[in-house]
Amino acid sequence: MILTRVRLNPFHPQTYRLLGNPYHLHQALTAVMECKRHENNILFRIDENTTIFVQSDAPGNWDNFASDRVIEGVDSKPFNPDLKPGQLLMFRLVCRPCVKSKVEGSKNSRFRYLRTEDARLAWLRRRGEQAGFELISSNETPQEWFDNKPDPTEPDERPRSRPLGATRFDGVLRITDPGKLKEALHKGIGPQKAYGFGLLSLAPYRE
Repeated sequence: MILTRVRLNPFHPQTYRLLGNPYHLHQALTAVMECKRHENNILFRIDENTTIFVQSDAPGNWDNFASDRVIEGVDSKPFNPDLKPGQLLMFRLVCRPCVKSKVEGSKNSRFRYLRTEDARLAWLRRRGEQAGFELISSNETPQEWFDNKPDPTEPDERPRSRPLGATRFDGVLRITDPGKLKEALHKGIGPQKAYGFGLLSLAPYRE
């Protein structure tokens, strides 16, 4: 895996158009990787200020990103953590804790965001069990995002542009299964990864 930190120019107007439109940001990143998201396991997260963290199987060509003036810097490094059972790690995860609900008359399901903190925490614990870790502690920060993907059910396919719920979890985990955790790091956690959700970041534990 390759982990890349992208610093965007805070004085360039396109920076805020990209940060405010996760669908367009997803398109810009697939142009960098020159393939579809799942073909390079592209995960990304908008972090503080104007920084984007991107994880992928290959480094990509950053000359293809939006505009040559919108990027201030790109730092890439290989990412292959040495994970051990029982190891404590700090983590960050921006995600959409959801359940799927069927839509009458449609073959597709809809993601329903979990509205209570207890439900979201329970969701994270379940995902942790599936991903090879035990949740030790977690703080939750609400996030608001907009689904700007064109809606085929609307006239002229107008973007949905409605605020939707998301959550940033910061905390401590204990590894129970290194193999499963590596797979979760590679594939991401939770739904709607094309919108900047699911990238699990790990750091050494500090008391």
